[in-house]
Amino acid sequence: MAMGLATSFKSLLALGVGEAAAYPSNAGIAARWFPDRERATVSDLFDSASKFGGAMAMPLIVWMIAMVDWRITLLVFIYAENLA
Repeated sequence: MAMGLATSFKSLLALGVGEAAAYPSNAGIAARWFPDRERATVSDLFDSASKFGGAMAMPLIVWMIAMVDWRITLLVFIYAENLA
């Protein structure tokens, strides 16, 4: 758990570093696995799916925080992310 501003900043920095490779990786997958005519569609699907996931997760997170403590919600999402 974050104990202060410095720990929170370090955690967010680590998250950003981990997520930074997502878009270049998606571009590489699209370039290798799909024909030239379909690459834009595949890239759009990758991009829209990431935004859709964030949009769907936010109401769920707010609901869970309202029903249970925020710490339990955090632990549930950390556990769920480790399953993926």
